[in-house]
Amino acid sequence: MNEVEFDIVKFAERLKELMDDFRENTQTLYRAIFLTPPTISKYMNASLEPKRSTVELLARYFGVNPVWLMGQDVDKYLPGQIPKNKCIPFIESANYDNKIDNYKFVPIEENIDLCLLVPDNSMINARIYEGDLAYIREQLIVENGEIAAIVINEVITLKRIYIKDNSLVLHSENPTLPDIIIAKKEKKKITILGKVIYVKFEVR
Repeated sequence: MNEVEFDIVKFAERLKELMDDFRENTQTLYRAIFLTPPTISKYMNASLEPKRSTVELLARYFGVNPVWLMGQDVDKYLPGQIPKNKCIPFIESANYDNKIDNYKFVPIEENIDLCLLVPDNSMINARIYEGDLAYIREQLIVENGEIAAIVINEVITLKRIYIKDNSLVLHSENPTLPDIIIAKKEKKKITILGKVIYVKFEVR
């Protein structure tokens, strides 16, 4: 490993990526592996190159290939290495106030950023029910017909989104609920949190 070329910029980027995935900061990482917070900050800012032994320590802690962590274009994980879970925010309340209620763990390789407790039965024909867990990939734009988590009137809900005649149609998979039409000039009234990737159904 000592002969592997070290890319300090990519190392800093990948260290920050891992710390974000695991909800680590300089203080929590310091308590876990006894690197001082100022030293960790220098690593994250690419202003200090760590010793190879430190790279190996960080790689073991996060469960990744140390050569990948050094910035090389290799597999992120060693053969037989099982990826760790990452921590994502979990929002249980339908009232959106940017409040994180708790956290969930998901496989780190899943492109998931957020978990929501489904707040209503607006998507029952898509087999999504109140109380289910919706796993979201954060993105501001979704494709026509995809299901998204949105905030409208400060309330979180799930809707299938269509674009028709320069308007945004928020469609509920529930025949008792009419479509909501948002004119192009009024699109700022809603916030798209992201695309629903999958839902964990509760046993009924």
